[in-house]
Amino acid sequence: MKVEELIEDSSFIAWVEGDNESVNDYWEEYSKNNPHQIDTIEIAKDLVKGIKFKTPTVSNQEIDAQFLFLKNQIEKKNTSYKLKWIGYAASIVLLISLGTYFLVNPSVPDIEWTTITSGPGEIRKIPMSDGSVITLNGNSEIKVPLTNFEINRQVYLQGEAYFEVEKMRDASVFEVITKEGVITVLGTKFNIKARPKSSIVSLYEGSIAIENTLTRENKIIEPGYTASLTEKSLVVKEDKSMHYLNSWKDNVWEFHNSNLSDVLVQIEESFNTTIENKEKLDLDKKISGRISTNSLKTLLKAFDALFGIILEENGDTLTIKSDLK
Repeated sequence: MKVEELIEDSSFIAWVEGDNESVNDYWEEYSKNNPHQIDTIEIAKDLVKGIKFKTPTVSNQEIDAQFLFLKNQIEKKNTSYKLKWIGYAASIVLLISLGTYFLVNPSVPDIEWTTITSGPGEIRKIPMSDGSVITLNGNSEIKVPLTNFEINRQVYLQGEAYFEVEKMRDASVFEVITKEGVITVLGTKFNIKARPKSSIVSLYEGSIAIENTLTRENKIIEPGYTASLTEKSLVVKEDKSMHYLNSWKDNVWEFHNSNLSDVLVQIEESFNTTIENKEKLDLDKKISGRISTNSLKTLLKAFDALFGIILEENGDTLTIKSDLK
């Protein structure tokens, strides 16, 4: 039997949902006698369990989010199948009941990768062949397929980048992989800061499915929310200040009651430098302002003028020379 036949079979649905004990023996025996069907049965069970009947109408954003969740779950069960959707309707229930999805065996060729980097303080915009645009922040690195990106929309990120992802007609997903997890999208705008100790994802448009590959946690986030991935957790929270978090794309940093320590770390990460606090400046102090980051020298001048903090250059090191005004 095919997946679409199983999910339309009333006795199969009753077995999955545990509503009718009389069908249990049949389906248990069927599974036992048809081991070659186990993967198909598991996929169909996941789909039946994933159908929601509480909401009569579903927005496109919710459809996208459910699609991403189901796709992630199915690929964990059976990596030999790839779920594709060929259309959108008012709800996932309608899509499934009409059988408008299909499964195929992927024929993914060996992928040749290329690495694109940005220098300290450099902002680099990268147009992709699928119509998406990736903007790299300073001192960042991204690995992408050298060819056929429309087929293999997968990238590896170290550092920070802003993504404007083009939504494809075949609903193929776009994946960003960091040390802590995988971010899966259809078409959307989001920012990722993947630095040594954590990855922070801020969503501006669309839907994102996030998996922390270290803790095996999964979340779907909505616009206006930020997800933080560490070695031990995946935390999602509303972030009303995220509208300025991607201002770096325009060579501007904005701070709103930010910890000085966080700002200094941002300088270190973006300009590949180390900051020494020999004067034992209180790094828990809050600062607010807007400074240009066209170059490190420009940033240092603005830092002194705005916050009264002198950061003296000495090779790859910056030393704090004065306190706040």
